[in-house]
Amino acid sequence: QRRTLIALPPCLQPPGMATELQGICAELHSDRDNLSAIAEWCAAAYREPGRPRAETVEQTQAYLVDALSTVGQHVGAAGASLLARLGAP
Repeated sequence: QRRTLIALPPCLQPPGMATELQGICAELHSDRDNLSAIAEWCAAAYREPGRPRAETVEQTQAYLVDALSTVGQHVGAAGASLLARLGAP
């Protein structure tokens, strides 16, 4: 189930901000899809007969660390972009 992002009113959208934030939001949607794919892979791999579970958990953790780091970077970029466009110091 996808959530709709709330758009800023036009009076709060400096030129170029909507396009930049839309790009960042698209990246965040992609991040969510990647996290879902990791969860699906983990579940399938964990149930796979003969596959070492400890190895599956370790690999899942590595994938999640990378994916969540990317999410954090995108959230930070969105915040920085919004603050810069609103003229925050």
